[in-house]
Amino acid sequence: LAMLSKMEAKRFVPQKMLLFGLAKYLWRSGKKEQAMRLVQHATLKNCVLFMRKEGWPREAIDTVIREKSERESSSLGTKSYDRVITWAIDSGDTEQADRWMNQMQILGKRPSQKAFNALMCAQMRCGDVGGVFNMYERMKDEGMAPD
Repeated sequence: LAMLSKMEAKRFVPQKMLLFGLAKYLWRSGKKEQAMRLVQHATLKNCVLFMRKEGWPREAIDTVIREKSERESSSLGTKSYDRVITWAIDSGDTEQADRWMNQMQILGKRPSQKAFNALMCAQMRCGDVGGVFNMYERMKDEGMAPD
């Protein structure tokens, strides 16, 4: 843990394998807060892939994504948000995907057609007709059409 603090103080970002190896060790040792803090030094894509692969609970993943996106909101691009939205959809949580899309728009980012389409398809599978129409209207407002 002292090493983690020193790394953060010097803004040192270790290689991905070292970073995730240490995060895995911390998580399994019960030091979940430190593990969650450590993985945030990786790219958002790598964070999500690692945490899903390791079977971290959805709440922990959501926390890491939220903290990372709040801290780096200006540098996160549409592709990063697409991945987060897709992760929520793959997890069966269309409401979370919609919240991430709203967060993205609040921060002045424009959702991609891919994100809109994925969320609309997930809402159709869940029988959320109102959500599908809402998403369609939002797409029209953005000058897009469903694919």
